[in-house]
Amino acid sequence: MRKIALYLFALLLIFLVCFAFNTSSSMSANWFGPYLSAAANLTLGGEFLVDTTEVKIFNEMTPEMQEQYRFATSENAEFYNHNPIGWVYLIAAAKYILPWAPDLLAVELSQMLAHAFISVGILMLLKSSLHKLLFLFGYALNPVIVYYTGYPFYYFWQMWPAVGVFVLLGLNQGLIIKNTLTPLTILLIPYAIVLAIVFESRPTTLGMVLVFFSLLFYFRLFSLKIASFVVVAFVLTIGTIHQPNEKNPWHTVYVGLGAYPNETVEELSDNTGYALYEKVTGVRLNASIGGNYYDSKTIKRYTQISKDAAIKYCMEHSLNCIRNAALNTLQGFTIGYMTDKPYWLHLSMSFAGLLVIILLLISRQWLLIMSILMSLGTFVPFFPPIPAYMYGTYILLIYGLFRISDWVLTVRQITYTQNSHL
Repeated sequence: MRKIALYLFALLLIFLVCFAFNTSSSMSANWFGPYLSAAANLTLGGEFLVDTTEVKIFNEMTPEMQEQYRFATSENAEFYNHNPIGWVYLIAAAKYILPWAPDLLAVELSQMLAHAFISVGILMLLKSSLHKLLFLFGYALNPVIVYYTGYPFYYFWQMWPAVGVFVLLGLNQGLIIKNTLTPLTILLIPYAIVLAIVFESRPTTLGMVLVFFSLLFYFRLFSLKIASFVVVAFVLTIGTIHQPNEKNPWHTVYVGLGAYPNETVEELSDNTGYALYEKVTGVRLNASIGGNYYDSKTIKRYTQISKDAAIKYCMEHSLNCIRNAALNTLQGFTIGYMTDKPYWLHLSMSFAGLLVIILLLISRQWLLIMSILMSLGTFVPFFPPIPAYMYGTYILLIYGLFRISDWVLTVRQITYTQNSHL
């Protein structure tokens, strides 16, 4: 009874911390507004339909008004071609679970609740008291993690595939209580469905999705039949909700070149990419909802322009690209790339990341290193690991902290035992 009371207290504490420190900052409503509109016009397996007029009105509201606004089903909704549809389903679920809350508040509260329940669920699974404390303060109440629990965009959900990897590693390596296999088995199918929705929200989670399924079969913690059902649930969900889009991945590649000093791409900013398009075409790229950015011909031309520019840069400055990828990868083993900070800080964080990798190697955490690299590998070759992008990696780094702390304690115990016999 005492344990249950402690876990309930932890649940309330984590939620209240998230709520109390909920940031007022967010993406421009120009980017998350279409998702809210689409959630009001969503049908299972339907298209990403947005009322651009309503989104424009929403975009012009004050933050206080946006927090109280509810999007309505519209007969004038049009297909939105810019982003994957997955997060729309998560928003629709949040509105269903919290019907009394305005749209934006429902999104924020649902993410805070998800973080609180997932965190407490993991605390209940962990065997070691030390690991519980490290997880509580290193992850559940970590200011960087808490910041994104109330941030109204799909970044928060990137942790979902990594949660599955965390649990599988913990079960296999004895950090998680083995008698939890039965309840975890029951949760596998709903987990796979949400996993598919998250993947359809953020395709860069592909690395972690592949790691999860690989470990699911490799560890054989669950029967082959159950593991196969999980894959089928994932694939069927993808097949049901997938909608094609015309998002330009080369925009991110080109803009990412500005993360470190160079003579071509001045800064890490979306405006750098827009300026490139205007320089080549003489036409200003308008990314506001309803602007030419959403015109199929325009976005195809911009994709080709940014692709050509990025490839040309890498061919002419291959050493810079190698440097960027190396620094990006190393910083992915820390809190990540801090934007608008001097170059020396990025170098320092990269060195810190190298030390973390060395500690993981010494403590023989091969699978964990591979998992972290797969988590980062979908974007660090061309874009720095800003916290929003590497949000799903943090829980794996906490797992690494578990293993490093265990290794340190083991070494100390061995040293103490040897000295006591002298």
